[in-house]
Amino acid sequence: DYVGLEGSLLVPADCYNNMETMRRLCQSPGRSPVPILILHGQLDKVIKPYHGRTLLKQAQDLGHPCIEGYFPANATHNHWSLREDLVKPMDLYLQKYMEGWNE
Repeated sequence: DYVGLEGSLLVPADCYNNMETMRRLCQSPGRSPVPILILHGQLDKVIKPYHGRTLLKQAQDLGHPCIEGYFPANATHNHWSLREDLVKPMDLYLQKYMEGWNE
């Protein structure tokens, strides 16, 4: 859905295998989980919002302990409110999952 038919002929099939990458991040025996924050604009026409939501659901279904998603209603692929759509969600996420973030 991102590269279209023409692009699919140029981009290797496994180039953007985000589902496999998410699975590996969630199932890493003997390692601490990597904190994950998914930010995806609801008005993104380049990579549809369902992609970010699917990754979030997959990680939750796999039991990832520190994953969250934020999907701002007015954000597109390239246009975001820096403070409201990026800085605030990242700060809240870091406060919640990164020890000593506020110190």
